[in-house]
Amino acid sequence: MAALQSQDALPSAAYGSAWPVPSPKPSATATPKPAAKASAKPRTSASPRPTTSASAGAIAPCKPGDIVLSLFTSQASYSQNAQPQFNAYAVSTAASQCQMAYGAGSVRVIVTKNGQVVWDSAGCKPPAAKTVRFQRGVPQLLTISWNRHATSPSGCAGSLPAGAWGTFQAVAMITGQTSPVRTFALLR
Repeated sequence: MAALQSQDALPSAAYGSAWPVPSPKPSATATPKPAAKASAKPRTSASPRPTTSASAGAIAPCKPGDIVLSLFTSQASYSQNAQPQFNAYAVSTAASQCQMAYGAGSVRVIVTKNGQVVWDSAGCKPPAAKTVRFQRGVPQLLTISWNRHATSPSGCAGSLPAGAWGTFQAVAMITGQTSPVRTFALLR
Protein backbone atom coordinates (compact mmCIF):
# COMPACT_ATOMS: atom_id res chain seq x y z
CA MET A 1 0.00 0.00 0.00
CA ALA A 2 2.89 2.36 0.78
CA ALA A 3 4.13 1.90 -2.80
CA LEU A 4 0.76 2.92 -4.14
CA GLN A 5 0.45 5.90 -1.77
CA SER A 6 3.88 7.23 -2.67
CA GLN A 7 3.02 6.92 -6.38
CA ASP A 8 5.89 4.46 -6.94
CA ALA A 9 5.08 1.81 -9.48
CA LEU A 10 5.97 -1.76 -8.74
CA PRO A 11 7.80 -3.51 -11.55
CA SER A 12 5.59 -5.71 -13.70
CA ALA A 13 7.66 -8.70 -12.57
CA ALA A 14 6.32 -8.22 -9.02
CA TYR A 15 2.98 -9.51 -10.27
CA GLY A 16 4.27 -12.55 -12.12
CA SER A 17 6.29 -15.64 -11.41
CA ALA A 18 9.84 -15.55 -10.09
CA TRP A 19 12.72 -15.07 -12.49
CA PRO A 20 15.32 -17.83 -12.40
CA VAL A 21 18.24 -16.42 -10.44
CA PRO A 22 21.12 -18.55 -9.15
CA SER A 23 21.41 -18.77 -5.38
CA PRO A 24 24.44 -17.04 -3.92
CA LYS A 25 27.28 -19.18 -2.66
CA PRO A 26 27.47 -18.90 1.12
CA SER A 27 30.49 -17.20 2.58
CA ALA A 28 31.49 -16.28 6.10
CA THR A 29 31.06 -12.56 5.46
CA ALA A 30 27.68 -12.68 3.69
CA THR A 31 25.84 -15.02 6.06
CA PRO A 32 23.17 -13.17 8.01
CA LYS A 33 23.04 -13.67 11.76
CA PRO A 34 19.67 -14.60 13.27
CA ALA A 35 17.74 -11.79 14.91
CA ALA A 36 18.03 -11.74 18.69
CA LYS A 37 14.55 -10.33 19.30
CA ALA A 38 11.50 -9.39 17.29
CA SER A 39 11.32 -5.83 16.09
CA ALA A 40 8.95 -3.92 13.88
CA LYS A 41 11.78 -2.07 12.14
CA PRO A 42 13.89 -3.62 9.39
CA ARG A 43 17.15 -4.87 10.78
CA THR A 44 20.46 -4.92 9.06
CA SER A 45 22.84 -7.61 10.18
CA ALA A 46 25.48 -6.61 7.68
CA SER A 47 25.94 -2.91 7.15
CA PRO A 48 27.30 -1.68 3.86
CA ARG A 49 30.81 -0.45 4.46
CA PRO A 50 32.56 2.14 2.38
CA THR A 51 35.54 0.84 0.50
CA THR A 52 38.79 2.73 0.87
CA SER A 53 40.30 4.66 -1.96
CA ALA A 54 43.96 5.33 -2.61
CA SER A 55 43.16 8.64 -4.23
CA ALA A 56 41.76 11.61 -2.34
CA GLY A 57 39.80 12.86 -5.39
CA ALA A 58 36.06 13.34 -5.49
CA ILE A 59 33.96 10.27 -6.11
CA ALA A 60 31.15 10.67 -8.63
CA PRO A 61 27.61 9.58 -7.76
CA CYS A 62 26.62 6.15 -9.06
CA LYS A 63 24.34 6.21 -12.08
CA PRO A 64 21.26 3.97 -11.73
CA GLY A 65 22.35 1.97 -14.78
CA ASP A 66 25.70 1.20 -13.12
CA ILE A 67 24.14 -0.67 -10.17
CA VAL A 68 22.84 -4.24 -10.35
CA LEU A 69 20.47 -5.11 -7.51
CA SER A 70 19.74 -8.70 -6.42
CA LEU A 71 17.50 -10.08 -3.68
CA PHE A 72 17.70 -13.45 -1.95
CA THR A 73 15.82 -14.96 0.96
CA SER A 74 17.71 -16.63 3.79
CA GLN A 75 15.44 -19.71 3.40
CA ALA A 76 13.03 -21.05 0.79
CA SER A 77 10.25 -21.29 3.39
CA TYR A 78 9.54 -19.99 6.90
CA SER A 79 7.54 -21.44 9.78
CA GLN A 80 4.82 -19.37 11.49
CA ASN A 81 7.24 -18.12 14.16
CA ALA A 82 10.16 -17.28 11.84
CA GLN A 83 10.96 -13.84 10.46
CA PRO A 84 11.72 -13.83 6.73
CA GLN A 85 15.12 -12.29 6.03
CA PHE A 86 15.93 -10.64 2.73
CA ASN A 87 19.52 -10.17 1.55
CA ALA A 88 19.84 -7.30 -0.93
CA TYR A 89 23.10 -7.15 -2.86
CA ALA A 90 24.12 -4.10 -4.88
CA VAL A 91 27.06 -4.35 -7.28
CA SER A 92 28.55 -1.58 -9.40
CA THR A 93 29.41 -2.16 -13.03
CA ALA A 94 30.95 1.32 -13.43
CA ALA A 95 34.54 1.49 -14.62
CA SER A 96 35.57 3.70 -11.69
CA GLN A 97 34.43 4.09 -8.09
CA CYS A 98 31.12 5.76 -7.45
CA GLN A 99 29.03 6.50 -4.39
CA MET A 100 25.37 6.54 -3.40
CA ALA A 101 23.13 6.18 -0.37
CA TYR A 102 22.76 2.49 0.46
CA GLY A 103 21.04 1.06 3.51
CA ALA A 104 17.62 0.31 5.00
CA GLY A 105 16.58 3.92 4.36
CA SER A 106 17.21 3.70 0.60
CA VAL A 107 16.45 0.06 -0.26
CA ARG A 108 12.80 -1.01 -0.21
CA VAL A 109 11.76 -4.63 0.04
CA ILE A 110 8.18 -5.18 -1.09
CA VAL A 111 6.35 -8.47 -0.42
CA THR A 112 3.27 -9.36 -2.47
CA LYS A 113 0.77 -12.21 -2.53
CA ASN A 114 -1.46 -12.64 -5.58
CA GLY A 115 -0.43 -9.20 -6.83
CA GLN A 116 -1.38 -7.42 -3.58
CA VAL A 117 1.27 -5.67 -1.45
CA VAL A 118 1.28 -7.25 2.02
CA TRP A 119 4.46 -5.59 3.35
CA ASP A 120 6.74 -2.72 2.34
CA SER A 121 9.89 -2.12 4.38
CA ALA A 122 9.54 1.63 3.75
CA GLY A 123 6.53 1.58 6.10
CA CYS A 124 8.90 0.81 8.99
CA LYS A 125 10.48 4.27 8.72
CA PRO A 126 14.11 3.04 8.65
CA PRO A 127 16.97 5.44 9.40
CA ALA A 128 18.49 7.44 6.56
CA ALA A 129 20.98 5.48 4.48
CA LYS A 130 24.67 6.38 4.61
CA THR A 131 26.71 7.18 1.54
CA VAL A 132 28.66 4.12 0.45
CA ARG A 133 31.50 3.87 -2.07
CA PHE A 134 31.11 1.18 -4.68
CA GLN A 135 33.94 -0.50 -6.57
CA ARG A 136 33.28 -2.44 -9.73
CA GLY A 137 32.27 -6.02 -8.95
CA VAL A 138 32.42 -5.68 -5.14
CA PRO A 139 28.97 -6.39 -3.66
CA GLN A 140 27.45 -4.46 -0.79
CA LEU A 141 25.10 -6.55 1.38
CA LEU A 142 22.06 -5.33 3.26
CA THR A 143 19.87 -7.72 5.29
CA ILE A 144 16.30 -6.69 6.11
CA SER A 145 14.03 -8.77 8.36
CA TRP A 146 10.24 -8.81 8.20
CA ASN A 147 8.60 -9.15 11.60
CA ARG A 148 5.23 -10.57 10.51
CA HIS A 149 3.91 -10.32 14.08
CA ALA A 150 4.55 -6.58 14.47
CA THR A 151 1.54 -4.50 15.35
CA SER A 152 3.11 -1.04 15.58
CA PRO A 153 3.84 1.26 13.86
CA SER A 154 0.83 0.46 11.71
CA GLY A 155 2.61 0.71 8.33
CA CYS A 156 5.48 -1.55 9.37
CA ALA A 157 3.35 -4.59 10.15
CA GLY A 158 1.87 -4.62 6.66
CA SER A 159 -1.51 -6.11 5.86
CA LEU A 160 -0.85 -9.82 6.31
CA PRO A 161 -3.48 -11.41 8.60
CA ALA A 162 -2.22 -13.60 11.45
CA GLY A 163 -1.78 -17.22 10.36
CA ALA A 164 -1.59 -16.39 6.65
CA TRP A 165 0.41 -18.90 4.65
CA GLY A 166 1.28 -19.75 1.07
CA THR A 167 3.56 -18.50 -1.67
CA PHE A 168 4.78 -14.90 -1.66
CA GLN A 169 6.96 -12.79 -3.95
CA ALA A 170 9.55 -10.24 -2.86
CA VAL A 171 11.38 -7.58 -4.81
CA ALA A 172 14.01 -5.02 -3.77
CA MET A 173 13.96 -1.49 -5.15
CA ILE A 174 16.45 1.37 -5.05
CA THR A 175 16.45 4.55 -7.12
CA GLY A 176 16.42 3.48 -10.74
CA GLN A 177 16.85 -0.25 -10.10
CA THR A 178 14.66 -3.23 -9.26
CA SER A 179 15.86 -6.72 -8.38
CA PRO A 180 14.49 -9.85 -9.98
CA VAL A 181 11.51 -11.27 -8.08
CA ARG A 182 12.22 -13.86 -5.40
CA THR A 183 9.54 -16.40 -4.41
CA PHE A 184 9.34 -17.87 -0.90
CA ALA A 185 6.76 -19.65 1.25
CA LEU A 186 5.18 -19.10 4.64
CA LEU A 187 4.18 -22.44 6.16
CA ARG A 188 1.08 -23.24 8.20
